[in-house]
Amino acid sequence: MRKAQKPIVALITFVLTAWLAGENRAGRSPRPAPSQAVGHMALVDIALKAGVQDRLRSERGVAAADFNNDGYLDFFLSNFGEANVLFYNNGDGTFTPDYSLPNAQIHNMSLVASAADYNNDGYVDIFVGNGGFGTPPEKSRLYRNDGIDPKTGRATFTDVSDFSGIGGPLTATMGGVWGDYDNDGFVDLYISNRGFVPGVPFPMRNILFRNRGDGTFEDVTAKAGVGGNWTLSSYGFHSASWADFDNDGWLDLYVPNYGGDNLLYHNNHDGTFTNIADSLISSKPYGAFASAVGDFNNDGWLDLAVTEYSRATLATRQVPDAQAVRLFLNRGQGRFEDVTFAVGLTNSTSTPMGFQIGEFNNDGYLDILLGNWGPPGGQKSDLYVSVFDPQSGQLHFEDQSNMIDYPAPEELSPKLPYPSYPYRGHGTFFGDVDNDGDLDLFMGNGGPFSVRPDTEPSPWCRTGAGCCGSFCVGPNVEPKRLYRNDGGNLKNWLSIKLVGTASNRDAIGARVKVTSSSGGSNTRNQYKVVQGGSGFNSNNPFDVHVGLWDDDTVQTIEVKWPRGLTQTFNNIRINQRIIITEGDRSPKYR
Repeated sequence: MRKAQKPIVALITFVLTAWLAGENRAGRSPRPAPSQAVGHMALVDIALKAGVQDRLRSERGVAAADFNNDGYLDFFLSNFGEANVLFYNNGDGTFTPDYSLPNAQIHNMSLVASAADYNNDGYVDIFVGNGGFGTPPEKSRLYRNDGIDPKTGRATFTDVSDFSGIGGPLTATMGGVWGDYDNDGFVDLYISNRGFVPGVPFPMRNILFRNRGDGTFEDVTAKAGVGGNWTLSSYGFHSASWADFDNDGWLDLYVPNYGGDNLLYHNNHDGTFTNIADSLISSKPYGAFASAVGDFNNDGWLDLAVTEYSRATLATRQVPDAQAVRLFLNRGQGRFEDVTFAVGLTNSTSTPMGFQIGEFNNDGYLDILLGNWGPPGGQKSDLYVSVFDPQSGQLHFEDQSNMIDYPAPEELSPKLPYPSYPYRGHGTFFGDVDNDGDLDLFMGNGGPFSVRPDTEPSPWCRTGAGCCGSFCVGPNVEPKRLYRNDGGNLKNWLSIKLVGTASNRDAIGARVKVTSSSGGSNTRNQYKVVQGGSGFNSNNPFDVHVGLWDDDTVQTIEVKWPRGLTQTFNNIRINQRIIITEGDRSPKYR
């Protein structure tokens, strides 16, 4: 486990990283100097050293979870045109790739990776959405985790796509998120589809699969009323977010529509939904691509962040004020407010595809990561750090993208020649891969072409690079980034793993309220939620990370479980990783 750096070392590391990254990026103003929010920390790319740069790919979704129950965070990557892969965390700062999932070798487009324990057996399963981005429709895949092989320490998976019903329809799947919308203790799956697909004479609807609790799913889309609202001008639905926006104990569903009206389905508590987007939140942005949910201002109401995929496309459609990301604060009483300009989220020139939220500097407020899709235009990825002013009660964001704005470290050997920087960001997650109390950042990269065998002549080989061993590297196959957080844990923190018993095992949909203070005064509350999918085709870990900054006391933790039970725990030690099991009287320290 990595030791926390001392403040002066972290500051020097940060300054060197920023200097190596350069001062500017094309089309934007110089970056601000490190603020108090990040001055104690640096983000160091360890992907090559950690062993996750085993080969270059055109990556899409990523699902982060502890798949073999050893206490360390693993991650599964879906890829375009080659084998999907699961990286096991060895617990020593390195990872081991596993390509052995059944039927996981080659797909036209494996775009979505999403994890959840759908059968409540204590082992996290994997959903892979296939056929997106206009490629021929394919079956999506559901892999059941059958437990740990004692010889290898790895999880064993069975392809249950056909048995479960998930793999029945051919789809052009762009998103897949888990949530227990009927509160029966089993997570259900909502998949969003591309829409109009070459060779298919009709639009592909979104699908809601209800978990029957016996290992199978039923398509309840028509009954629930959540199939989408197709128009000829729409490019389709690329993601979705389950969230209890009105605090009534039932998950609602937000579905962004790229090129059409977005949808906000209110849960009617009877298995049906009503679209209330126009009355509750604007049906725009018009180019909405990916969405993420969290309580950005810690007021107890879940807010909504939405990316707009292409400013150029939106400009041709005369869409005013298009932004890379928009933030809608939930004001309660059935009202959202677009605060994008007020909080300073208007400096990005990105065309974002990769998108995730998380709290990486341990201050208690969510930050935003944008993985840009269009480096040919000179744009790079963005990292926005939230800062809350307690005196004014206002939230704003600082552009601290210099922390991640530098090329990936390369091997001296020409085995994997990298394409030129910047890269194209896709699946992302915030997660504590080294269990040291601060969140690290991962981003999968790559464009529309993959590596090709030596025996297959390719015009995409880089001039002078040739073919390398068994691979011929194309210019849009790009290195992954795994940024280790050095120094974030100099600020206090708490990590909470929730285990459902009556509720679903992963506690997806659970709400957590943490009350903390510094020196017995300045008490504040934080509100967190466990989610089964977030951002662009990915999911953060299920563990709830709570940044405490300088708070030295956690007075209470309140957990509202999806099945209705509310529990309160008092006087929790800080800088600890704890487990709270539904119904137990006290947490366990681990």
